[in-house]
Amino acid sequence: MKEITKTCSYDINLPVSLRSRRFLFLDIETTGLSSSNSRVYLIGFLYQEGGRWVFTQLFAESPYEERAVLVRAAAFASHFDLFVHFNGCQFDLPYLHGRCVEHGVDDSFMSTPSLDLYLELRGCKKLLGLPNCRLKTIESFLGLAREDKYDGGLLINVYYDYVKTRSEDELHLLLLHNEEDVTGMPSLLPMLGYSSLMSGRSIDDGKEPSLFITDKTLKAELELTESLPRPVSAKILNIRIEAEDRQLSLLLPIHSGELLYFFTDYKNYYYLPEEGVAIHKSVATYVDKNHREPAKARNCYTKKTGVFVPVPSNSPGRLFRKSWGGQTYREIDDELKSDVCFWRRYVIDAFRLLR
Repeated sequence: MKEITKTCSYDINLPVSLRSRRFLFLDIETTGLSSSNSRVYLIGFLYQEGGRWVFTQLFAESPYEERAVLVRAAAFASHFDLFVHFNGCQFDLPYLHGRCVEHGVDDSFMSTPSLDLYLELRGCKKLLGLPNCRLKTIESFLGLAREDKYDGGLLINVYYDYVKTRSEDELHLLLLHNEEDVTGMPSLLPMLGYSSLMSGRSIDDGKEPSLFITDKTLKAELELTESLPRPVSAKILNIRIEAEDRQLSLLLPIHSGELLYFFTDYKNYYYLPEEGVAIHKSVATYVDKNHREPAKARNCYTKKTGVFVPVPSNSPGRLFRKSWGGQTYREIDDELKSDVCFWRRYVIDAFRLLR
């Protein structure tokens, strides 16, 4: 078994969620997709130690060295409290656990918490305009260049050839592919800013939004706790969303004028046809019976004049409509302007339509 170790350097800011964790990047190379009928021949680890980044590869020079690789890998990984990987929840971790079970090796691959970069980023595909969320696609989005031109499937035969020939050129190809997969992962961490944006996690609770109102639109600017590596924009229904660095902007249509607020308990109201409003029965007793009628759901409303913004029908607060069953609106008042929770919910609901 070969064990290769080298140091790396990165100019990145770690996400807050990783700064207090003992985390380990990992990636594996195998001779197939199923742990029941194939083997792992290479495992790459990247971690921080003493203020530096260390990259280690464990390589089985023949299939008979797989158990030695697994024993060393399982012992090493047990010192970390978080694994970071790309699609490792679906493949790498269950595969390693399956092979450890096969060889009777105790492991923590399935019991240690994980951060799967693929699972975090796949919901951002439409926002980023990506055809897919493969590792090389995301690296291309970030402008990251790779020397390696192979994928894991193409390297299976290269590995079997190496076992026979011990060719240094073939060894270089095998190690390079795994090395670039693993050492490229820290550069993907800023991409987590997009998933945090879409989930609302990165909207800063401590800063009130800035609102700018024109005749037809409302622009809401919110601060983000995490920087985005590249600007993004999207149009979702009638909402325009733009985000750059640590600022999120929402451009929304507004309605200026009169809207209706519908009471839900219409059986407790009377409708006044001449005024075009509904009033509670406790007040309606003072109104001539000839000028009132029992309210129905469709006419049990009062009127409000103001400036409104469209919102989902499940939004909290008083909701207004142009007509029964129509688009719901919230009035832009002082409470709404400073309500960060409302705007986070607004962003989450909008991005849910983009997934």
